[in-house]
Amino acid sequence: MTVFRSTTPMLKTENLRATLDFYVDRLGFVVDTLWPETEPTLCILDRDEVHLALVVGADWDEPGAGPAMTGQLVFEVDDVDALH
Repeated sequence: MTVFRSTTPMLKTENLRATLDFYVDRLGFVVDTLWPETEPTLCILDRDEVHLALVVGADWDEPGAGPAMTGQLVFEVDDVDALH
């Protein structure tokens, strides 16, 4: 039987640098991948067992539509007060 090991949500952003600053500086994620090297449009972030992908310029929505989400991301942490 096939076993699912993990999932990596891919989040669309309009400003990759500002989004990276939040996840890295505020939440302690580390950058695993930035692609392409010049003017990146894709970033993969890791922290412990959590992986996130950030993408800019994706055409998932109608042209001109900004980032949107129809769900929520819930991060389970050991000590939310320390993270805060």
